[in-house]
Amino acid sequence: MDIRGSFLVPLLCQIKNLSSINFSTNSISGPIPAGISRCSKLETLLMSTNLLTGTISGEFFSLKRLRRLDLRQNMLSGGIPTQLLAYSLETLDLSSNRLNGSIPEEISNLYGLVHLDLSANSFSGPIPAAFSHLHRLSKLSLAFNNLNGTIPVEFEQQLHLKDIDVSHNQLSGDIWETFYALRANLTLSICSNHLSGRIPENLVNNRFPNACFDPENLCSSVPTLGLPRCESDNCSDYAFQGQKSCKSMPSKRKKIIITCSAIAGAVIGVVILLAVFRLGMERRTVNDKNDDVSMISYQRLKFNKWEVLAGLIDENLVGNGGSAKVYKVMTKRGKSLAVKSIRHQVLQGHMLEKQFLAEVKILGGIRHNNIVKLLCCITGNTTKLIVYEYMDKECLHKWLHGKRNQSMSVESSTQWERRLKIAIGASQGLCHMHHHCHPPIVHRDIKSSNILVDSEFNAKIADFGLAKMLASQGDPVGMPPQVCLPYLDIQSMGEQEK
Repeated sequence: MDIRGSFLVPLLCQIKNLSSINFSTNSISGPIPAGISRCSKLETLLMSTNLLTGTISGEFFSLKRLRRLDLRQNMLSGGIPTQLLAYSLETLDLSSNRLNGSIPEEISNLYGLVHLDLSANSFSGPIPAAFSHLHRLSKLSLAFNNLNGTIPVEFEQQLHLKDIDVSHNQLSGDIWETFYALRANLTLSICSNHLSGRIPENLVNNRFPNACFDPENLCSSVPTLGLPRCESDNCSDYAFQGQKSCKSMPSKRKKIIITCSAIAGAVIGVVILLAVFRLGMERRTVNDKNDDVSMISYQRLKFNKWEVLAGLIDENLVGNGGSAKVYKVMTKRGKSLAVKSIRHQVLQGHMLEKQFLAEVKILGGIRHNNIVKLLCCITGNTTKLIVYEYMDKECLHKWLHGKRNQSMSVESSTQWERRLKIAIGASQGLCHMHHHCHPPIVHRDIKSSNILVDSEFNAKIADFGLAKMLASQGDPVGMPPQVCLPYLDIQSMGEQEK
């Protein structure tokens, strides 16, 4: 439905005391309708999950009574306007669009903000220090952007801030200097950045959702975080006392440590040489088998194709099906990958090639929390590899029917909540495929073994080898490519195909 130039918005604005408009999930296309500023008493405007394009008009931010603005999950582009006059705005959600440019300093004018979500866009540049002026801000999400620089130390002034998500950016700097003054009840997500230093003690008992600290750059005195111990732990906790150095250790103890370090260094050196030699042999073998191997990336990667190919050994095999093998491969940085290797068989080569291309084509264009993330694909003369994020809990089938089903006992209310969470997550993934992909996608092979579960029991749909794009065949000629088709259930589709 295209409502640009429509009489609908001006007509609605004629309602004297209109305070709320909800256009969410209506397949509305085209630019944001003009004239919304005429609704001077508007407090809530919801237009999420549509097909809106174009830029964000400054009209929204001239509504001085507006408290909630939700434009998430559209296709809006451009930047955030700098004329931000909606001083009463409490919730601003612009996530999952195509917005770019820098985050304007003028956002500090929205001093009533409580919840700000700019995630899953293409914002670049530093995080504005002006966020420190948003004294009521409770939740801030800037994840999945291209932000760089350091995290402003002014965050320590945020007395009400409870949830910060800056994961999947290019941020750098010392985590200690940024977060040492924050409260212990803060929820913090800093995955996939370039932060370094010691995890502050006040955040040790903190909730770290999707914790994925880089052990090469971060350290902690708490073993449960799975990070190396900081060098300062061998002395007094000088970092927490403000001291800059440790007292000298007895010379005898120093000699023992130096001797042990030398022996350990020699052993490690031998191990490294053997590992390098083995890796070189494996690369040579791979090169012999794959004359022209190439890798296509769909995410920012911290590994190369040789790390993936070197991990395709029997010890890493975790699944073996009729058309593919699945390996758990560990990169040099300690990241686990799920690598699906399509079998190279002459008799079925054409069919498997189509299956491989179908899965890559579909997953390469989807970004959703409940659909498994495709990292890259690797192809060669005899090589067809699809590399995904690794799911710690593997597939739902093992939890329902395998030896682990005792952990999903129906006698526990907690486990019922977990089952419900998985069901809702899988449904949301299917809903996204059916209603928000253009053209819509039908999986055609949904079953418990094709629903993967991560460490937090979030469901993610996988294995798109049989998936079909509805608009590829049989649709009306001339249909606009950005318009979703009406929902078609799988059963009725099967009857039509017969």
